Amino acid sequence: MSFNTKIADRLFLIISDVEMGDGSLMDDFPHTQFLSDFITRYNREDYAHIEMDLVFNGDTFDFLKISVEGIYHHLIDEELALNKLAIIERAHGNFFSALRAFLDYGSRPRRAHFLVGNHDQELLYSKVQDRIVALCGHSGQVHFPGYEMRVGDLKIEHGSQKDDLFEVPVAKPFLVHQGKKILNLPWASVTLLNAFIPFHRDFSELDRIKPKTQLFESLPELKDWFMARLWNYWTKDYLREYLTFSDPLKKVGWSMIKEGFRRSLFFNTEVIVGPRFFKELETSAEIKVQVVGHGHDPKIVCYGDRKVILSGCFRDEFMLMDGGERYVPIPKSYVEVFFKENRVLSSNLMEIPGPSIESTRYPRPIKELRELVREMLAAEKSQTGKSTPQASPLSQSYNQPPPENLEV
Repeated sequence: MSFNTKIADRLFLIISDVEMGDGSLMDDFPHTQFLSDFITRYNREDYAHIEMDLVFNGDTFDFLKISVEGIYHHLIDEELALNKLAIIERAHGNFFSALRAFLDYGSRPRRAHFLVGNHDQELLYSKVQDRIVALCGHSGQVHFPGYEMRVGDLKIEHGSQKDDLFEVPVAKPFLVHQGKKILNLPWASVTLLNAFIPFHRDFSELDRIKPKTQLFESLPELKDWFMARLWNYWTKDYLREYLTFSDPLKKVGWSMIKEGFRRSLFFNTEVIVGPRFFKELETSAEIKVQVVGHGHDPKIVCYGDRKVILSGCFRDEFMLMDGGERYVPIPKSYVEVFFKENRVLSSNLMEIPGPSIESTRYPRPIKELRELVREMLAAEKSQTGKSTPQASPLSQSYNQPPPENLEV
């Protein structure tokens, strides 16, 4: 038993960016048993005498990259959200069993909290929440705080609400379109779903490689493809629907589009979020510890007795080594915050080695990926007014337009 567990009366265990998907090779975290074992290791005597809050701090589920019948929808109603959850449930059933066991353990109160991130905005739907509660089997112990939660002098939020490209109006999380309540997805999510995620079978392994600056240096064709894809999407599909008011989620100004180009949207969200929280340290005297996800890179920044903890991520990511000849799995990180009488007693950024990863899930060497990216780039440059992206043969079947009955 550690010093903290001897004197604390409550523990917050905070995990960000697990990104459980459909269980395929595109799933950024297929290791359900590893996560289940991690959760249930807190079912032991050391923790039996204190309250525990297991906080999933956004992007727990990767609804964003799950297709339904081969289509990546951006006009998402509650029924579609439930269909996506059913796919996740089939792939990660043990996760919910582990939550049930965690909530059952000990004589002190235990709770699970699911905060909303930019990959799992579907958690805002009440029927999605009800299904998760049913899977966990504890209606009074499973909570959905929204985009952030505050307990005493601890604040937890995913972080995408401080990212201009992923922010959602809190007062307007839904829109009504064709008689259906749909998610008011942020502009960046709509762009990803329309312009990039249909190609995810091709570049999912590239998305898991770090650092991105070194990846672009080793594979400059990737940046060329990325910018060409953005240009074709914004000047053709997006512009057409923006000017004709045919899509309720494509109403953003060109200043936002320029911001997307400037930031190289898909690869650098973590660069933007951290500094905004760090600046608040000097003025947020009532908050002693703030835990933030979204950025994937773990870090602690202190200002006297206050701190911001960037919790990192649980999903699979790899460090590029030897110029892309090999890759090393990056450890998983999470946060523990111990409480005493509703105040922070101590907080720690924790790190553990991840599970054994199958060889098929490691990224291919850069020299092999270069050929793939060159093919994608050539196809993109050949676009002459076509609205449907010309993906490589591997992703053709996933490159379908939204169904007509969801258009104006």
